[in-house]
Amino acid sequence: MIKTPIFRAVALIAALTACTPKDAPPDPRDLLTAAQIRASSQPLLLSRIDGIGGGTMIVAGRRDGIVTWRTADFVNFSYRDGLLTATRGLGDDVMSADVSGTHAALTGGPVQDYPRFASYLGADDETRFRAFRCVMRNAGPEAVTSFGTVFPATLMQETCYSPGLQIDNRYWLAPGGGIRRSLQWVSPDVGYLETEQLSRTIIQ
Repeated sequence: MIKTPIFRAVALIAALTACTPKDAPPDPRDLLTAAQIRASSQPLLLSRIDGIGGGTMIVAGRRDGIVTWRTADFVNFSYRDGLLTATRGLGDDVMSADVSGTHAALTGGPVQDYPRFASYLGADDETRFRAFRCVMRNAGPEAVTSFGTVFPATLMQETCYSPGLQIDNRYWLAPGGGIRRSLQWVSPDVGYLETEQLSRTIIQ
């Protein structure tokens, strides 16, 4: 078990989230300090879901270009180049997602009418599939202020449509590449996942 101060902060956040009523989950930003972030020997990801709670995460593994982050209570989020491809432990999870169209739109490719595909685990434990058509818009410079540090970034706004559903994702891109902060839709029951990389070097 890791004995660093940041791990104890992670465990504290997880415990408070589990013990707090769902209508008033703790904000992980209130339970973490800049000193704890600096003391961490590992990259950290701050995560938050409205109505559910949040915490800090460490890298649990890397495989075939996918980085998986994990909380102290074993909720997992997997990303490819900062784009959410799967979740585990939320109940209404993303089982898998094809985000190649989004990645292309963020790196100079087509920004109009590109596809996005995802599969979800429903309440009946059956996998459901959704196809989206998306557009990406450059909203201009918008810095990310994180625990007293200001990181330059460009805000990219993505809107995706599927029958009966519209989702609006947000990506704050760092000048040297990588996603510093994001707001990405997970599933109908979970809603949006907000994440922010706390270390100066962005993990992709």
